[in-house]
Amino acid sequence: MSSIDIEGIDQTRLKLAFMKNPRVIAGSMKSAAIHVKGVAATYPAELSWSSYRRTNNLHNRWAVKLLPLGAMVSNNASYGPYVQDDYYQTIQHAMTGWKTTDEVSESESEAVVKIIMSAINRVINS
Repeated sequence: MSSIDIEGIDQTRLKLAFMKNPRVIAGSMKSAAIHVKGVAATYPAELSWSSYRRTNNLHNRWAVKLLPLGAMVSNNASYGPYVQDDYYQTIQHAMTGWKTTDEVSESESEAVVKIIMSAINRVINS
């Protein structure tokens, strides 16, 4: 299973905001996770010379699960690691533009932190 981890949230402020208004914080976690899922599930451009027809199975296997103080974005396609895992990705998939989970995590961490910290600040300052 491939999954995406994002770090950079002040855990003390997160817990304080969650105690004050868990619904708003959980909503921001869900929004951030859905954002990451959308990026991870994006296919690279099709190759004009290829006869392969996409099934969208990999796209449809990305899921969001809310956790007590976070969210998990994962893909349970058995072949997913060979397409999008940083360690197992095949050279073919790398060369055809498939983003790894680490690349998605790195490219989207700022957006995720911004979404969640905005909610935390709204809750704490209200």
